[in-house]
Amino acid sequence: MNRKGIFHCHSAYSYDSVMSIPRLARWANAQKLDFLVLTDHDSIQGSLALKKHCNENHLNIEVPLSAEYQTEYGDVIAMGIHKEIESRKYAAFVREVREQGGLLLLPHPYVGHKNINQLAEDVDMIEVFNARCRNVDNIRAMDLAKKHGKGMCYAGDAHSLNELENCIVVLNQHGEFLSAVKTGGMVMIKSKKTLMSDIDKSQLIKAIKRRTCIKIARQSRLLLSRWLSGSRRERI
Repeated sequence: MNRKGIFHCHSAYSYDSVMSIPRLARWANAQKLDFLVLTDHDSIQGSLALKKHCNENHLNIEVPLSAEYQTEYGDVIAMGIHKEIESRKYAAFVREVREQGGLLLLPHPYVGHKNINQLAEDVDMIEVFNARCRNVDNIRAMDLAKKHGKGMCYAGDAHSLNELENCIVVLNQHGEFLSAVKTGGMVMIKSKKTLMSDIDKSQLIKAIKRRTCIKIARQSRLLLSRWLSGSRRERI
């Protein structure tokens, strides 16, 4: 059975997004998605809120509890867990996820990571297309997945509503969702690179939420410059 959905996206529960749970759910329902893997930064609270919203509004969208956690080796996604992962030390983090029966996904391996080969060995899947990454980094990620014999994942890493359509996949699922993810059979049916202005906006949101005045000013000038120069539609 083919099921359509999205891996790796963010909501207002992340420090760099303001996308509300109701808007995310409405969009997913309108697109007739079967699943949505919401991976807010360092917390499953977004996934919990989305799951609750879908249940209360009778939306037939599967929401595995997931989050993108920062470890000393870089961000790693825990998918299909049951409670918050407490440790941010990599070895203990991996152990906690495994104890909960969750899956490990390495997102954008060549952006913000170190000890990449160890990460690749430990995880179940590697993100080989990220709409926010350069083509060269996505190609290297695919080579990494092939080298280590890992499953491949495709994601938009969306932080805003208009980014959600940047990457949609179909999963060949027979039985339980996590088992289908781990065994592969994922096909990307829609992909396009993220607008540079959308990346700038998420960085501005991050600066505002963290009250970093200098970065707020810098990102605001950058967005204004893109708008005035007509380059706001450029893709990464």
